[in-house]
Amino acid sequence: MPMDTWLLDVIACPHDGRRLAVVRGGHAKSGGLEVGTIACAHCNHHFPVVGGVPLVVPAPHQWVASYHDAILAALSEAGRATRKAVDLINEFAAHAPHSEPLRFADDWVDAEVMSEHDDGLTIVDHGSPARAFADFIENARNRGPREVLLEMLDGHTWGTVVEVGSGAGSFAKAIRMRAKRYVVCDLSLRAVLKSLESARRTRGSLMAGAVVDADRMRLRSGSCHTIVAAQLVDLLNHPADFFGEAARALSKRGRLALITPAPDLGDYQNDEWALRRLVEGAGFAVEDERDGVPWIREHSSRYFQVYFALAMVAART
Repeated sequence: MPMDTWLLDVIACPHDGRRLAVVRGGHAKSGGLEVGTIACAHCNHHFPVVGGVPLVVPAPHQWVASYHDAILAALSEAGRATRKAVDLINEFAAHAPHSEPLRFADDWVDAEVMSEHDDGLTIVDHGSPARAFADFIENARNRGPREVLLEMLDGHTWGTVVEVGSGAGSFAKAIRMRAKRYVVCDLSLRAVLKSLESARRTRGSLMAGAVVDADRMRLRSGSCHTIVAAQLVDLLNHPADFFGEAARALSKRGRLALITPAPDLGDYQNDEWALRRLVEGAGFAVEDERDGVPWIREHSSRYFQVYFALAMVAART
């Protein structure tokens, strides 16, 4: 699926927040870009587009060189490892020949990958004892993270939605059915491709994806109406910067919807007000907050994790 150029109305240069433009590749009639380059005319940073997904990270040449094998593996798994894509990745990697090769570990478990027949609103049933117990807990608690966030956003205008930290695409179908335009963002190219594939199986909004670093993410000012960040903010090195960027990117009365198992954001003082304080400090008004949301991750039939997360929806003031 080629990258539609409307994505450049939302995703900005991570260095200065300026608009990006296609400088190589693309199709004049459709505006689509499967493999090519986009760039910021102001700072002259260039970013590769492979498999229809731009890699908009602060140091693209070094990042591509470090994760070269993981990028090619993700493209191959998605059936998008064309000769042009491989050549472009090799070209970018060649500009940082001394970068240390790094292994990329995607942060999801098998049970979080959407099945072919999943409707986007229920948990995949693998039939294992752990899955049965997880379903029991979910039913006892009535609903999990996805259902709670959807309920909290019910009645609001979704508009253009940016999901940051999409993982395997657990929210993808549900968001696409509600959004006008849907942008999937993650630091993992594999996660972006899997989320787009999951969302593709249902009818709904226009959609596109981009590889971004949430700690240094830049979006066009006022470009989106809803930002969704599930199980992300507690993993960031600079959550205050993320909330500030979200406030700048959202339109007036736009919504930030998030859920996290660690509302203290890693504060060793166990300050569970840290999340609210940073969100409100960035210029948001908390509209709804629900604690104790069960989040269960199945790693195998005998190993699973149970978290109780806090969900929050806040409006840009």
